[in-house]
Amino acid sequence: MPKQKDDPLPLLDHYATLGVALDAPQDEIKRRYRGLARQFHPDVNPLPDAAQKIKVINEAYHVLGDPERRATYDAERMLEANAKANAPRPPQPSPTSQNRPKPGETKPNSQARPSFEFNGFGRVTTGQAPSPRPTTSARPVQTPVTREETKRKTDRLIAEAQLAYVNRRYREAEEMCAEILTLDRRNAVAHEVLGDVLMKRGQKAAAELHYSYSVQFNPNNRSVGAKLEKLMGNRPASSPGPTMARPSPATSPREAFSSGINTEATMTMIAVLLSIGFAGIMLLLYNRPGEPIFPGFLSSFSLQMVLGLGVNGVIAGILLSFYGGLRPAGEELFSRDNLRGDQQTTASMGVILAGFALVWFYASALIYIGVAFARNRLSPSILRIYGATLVLTCLFSVVSQSASNSDSTLQLIALGGNLLFPAMILGWVVGDVVRLRGR
Repeated sequence: MPKQKDDPLPLLDHYATLGVALDAPQDEIKRRYRGLARQFHPDVNPLPDAAQKIKVINEAYHVLGDPERRATYDAERMLEANAKANAPRPPQPSPTSQNRPKPGETKPNSQARPSFEFNGFGRVTTGQAPSPRPTTSARPVQTPVTREETKRKTDRLIAEAQLAYVNRRYREAEEMCAEILTLDRRNAVAHEVLGDVLMKRGQKAAAELHYSYSVQFNPNNRSVGAKLEKLMGNRPASSPGPTMARPSPATSPREAFSSGINTEATMTMIAVLLSIGFAGIMLLLYNRPGEPIFPGFLSSFSLQMVLGLGVNGVIAGILLSFYGGLRPAGEELFSRDNLRGDQQTTASMGVILAGFALVWFYASALIYIGVAFARNRLSPSILRIYGATLVLTCLFSVVSQSASNSDSTLQLIALGGNLLFPAMILGWVVGDVVRLRGR
């Protein structure tokens, strides 16, 4: 099978070129290079291939003589070894299939069966059986994939993998990272997300391996360096690690503290406190509904009810951001997409929807549905916010009716979403600050 142009070339064994061990210190590599350079220098060595050998030696020392380039080379060696170990083996032909003719070939005439026919007196031979038609297996024509298309696909998969990890869909995030590494085996973000997934499963050794890949492919990512240092504990940097040819980059105390915080435990603690506050506000509104701000016109809206709608709307938005499987609010609401063809809007979709919701919630819902169908892009995250707003509106109407024993259900159902929907959008943004921290 011919080698494709996009297949990576096998790595040269620079350690074998210099004749040093894989864990050789930098001083030994330098001494070995100087000895080989004096031995194979074209001015000293009369052999005809001395010039070619000195080029290979210089290339090996160029890689191994620098700690950062050596760390990247070690990581690529391990990735190449893992790829070869996990490569599927070609099927071995069975003994009976070795003598079968290939498509387009026929067996020798000695093995061809003659054809017979009956002429009324017996069976006579009329000739050899017709040879089978040669068959050709048409291979589908593969269109070459450009680097720009590969980069766009990789960026999209990275965003989806990060979102899947944040929403605790670890298996989906792992599958996406594996697909990313088939396209770009040096992708530092994919190795970081894969290390995070493995840490959640308790596979610390495998997580340490992928963290080390991420550090070596992107030494400027200090948060991964802090994760790796925390995982390695007090183990000295010179001890043998997965591909660690040098210690991870230093991190500031603030970054080390931020990376050490368990985001999932923090989200759980915040969710418990907010749920207690939500229930307390509903109980307070049930027992003390308060006096209406506009008697006779909006008898259901007291000062306590307005504050309860706003605060509980923010709480519900935060909880949905944590556990509702929502995409980041910055992508869904505040990306300033084109809402009117080629004309760029001056405000984002979130501002427009929240503004219409303050006038009337149901008008905002109808406007979004119309825009979504016109653009052929209906966001499940925004639909969840609208659905949760309807549920909370019904819940507040039930509390108000039970508290005042008056016909106030229709008022809250009709106008309660005007405050709940903008408050839930605000809660969505606040929740993203916690769950997307560092991503």
